[in-house]
This record gives sequence, structure tokens and C-alpha cells, in this order.
Amino acid sequence: MSTAAPPFKRIVIDLHCSGCDRLIVQQAAELAQILQLELFGRFFADPALARLAAMPFAREYRLAEREWHPMEGGNVSDELALAIAAAERLFEKIAASIPRRFRIFDNPEALEQELDGREENIAVIHENAYGSDSFGKTLETAFQTAASVLILPGGVPSKSGPILAYTNGAGDPAAGIAAAMANAAGERLVCLDSHAAAPAPAARLIVTRRGTFGSTTLALIAARKKTPVLVVDAETV
Repeated sequence: MSTAAPPFKRIVIDLHCSGCDRLIVQQAAELAQILQLELFGRFFADPALARLAAMPFAREYRLAEREWHPMEGGNVSDELALAIAAAERLFEKIAASIPRRFRIFDNPEALEQELDGREENIAVIHENAYGSDSFGKTLETAFQTAASVLILPGGVPSKSGPILAYTNGAGDPAAGIAAAMANAAGERLVCLDSHAAAPAPAARLIVTRRGTFGSTTLALIAARKKTPVLVVDAETV
């Protein structure tokens, strides 16, 4: 089985969803370090918030006063600036030892456009940031940005253990990607047939090919196993 380096160059993480979750950013940074990839942090500064605050009917509930008040555009802008600064500070601290980029977007179309070399990207998502109802849509959107998607369970620290590949027949590219990652991480490789009922051992990372499992099953695997799941696109590996 080939252990050639996986065809990835960067891990893409949306910090407007993950900026306050240290463990999410840390897991993404650790995988980037193992695979010697760039970590690309993106923050979407939604201009719709400022437009909403400018409308006369917009209200916000202030906990300290326990009352509803008109939204103030200045407060919204200040809070957004604080959120961006906090996300960037956390990102720079955790990713200090690896190649990294941090970029602010204010246009949703630019945010969703494919980055250069889509097949070289791994997009990070985690269910806690989006809610289970929209997870399937989130997964599909992530595949528009990147050929591979890393699903991270929230609130779970990184752990050691084998790299587990769920394969769908002989020659499944997920096995080759998992082998390369196991080699890079200095971990054991375990391959399981996705159709078999054999129990899966505890693992550091689970690798599978797109289409092997549905989005709901992928979310459940990450959550119940408390293990990151890398979903690769067979057409680009």
C-alpha cells in the first residue's frame, strides 16, 4: 500500500464558527503540523448585521438590564471587531509554529468561492457550530470549497491511537490516504470494511471516502467516537 504524501496543501477553518473553540482550532493545527500543511483561517464579517442594526424596528435583549432596546450600529461594529480580534489572537497563538494565513471576508460570495487548487484543500467543519439540522447542507457546502472535509467533534482534545480507514472494497483511495497519514503521524494503520459489523477500535483519526456514509452517519461517527473524521473525494486522490 502506498504511503506517498497526501495531495493536500492547506487546511481551511472558518473562525467565525470556530474562533472561540480552542480545541477545534488546536485539532486543525495539529493535523496541519503532522502533514506539514498551511492552516488558512477565514473570518466572515457579515455586513448584514450592521444593516440590521440600522433598521428602526431592530431590537436586542440586554441581560444586564433585562430589557429590550433598539440595536445600536456602533455596538454591533464594536462587538464584531472584538470577535475578529479574539479569533485572530487565538489562531495566531495556536498556529504559531506552522505556516498559516488569516483573512477577513465581508462578501459571502467571495467566502464560498473555490480557493485556488480545490483538490489541495481540506475544509474543517464541526456540528456544534452549525446545528444538526443544517449539517448535511454544511457538509455539501464545504465540499464546494475543498475536495476533502475534516469533521471535528466539539470539546474533544486530540488523542493518540491508530489511523482508521473505513474502506468500500479493494483499492479504496481512503486506505492510501490513511496509510500516508499514519506514516506521517507515526501511528498504526487499521483498515475496516465499511459493510462489516466488526467493532471499530479507538482511533486518532478516521478516514473514509465520500459516498461511503451519508452526512448524518458521518456526524454520528465523529460525535460518538469522539474522533475526527476525514472525508476524502475519490476523484482527487
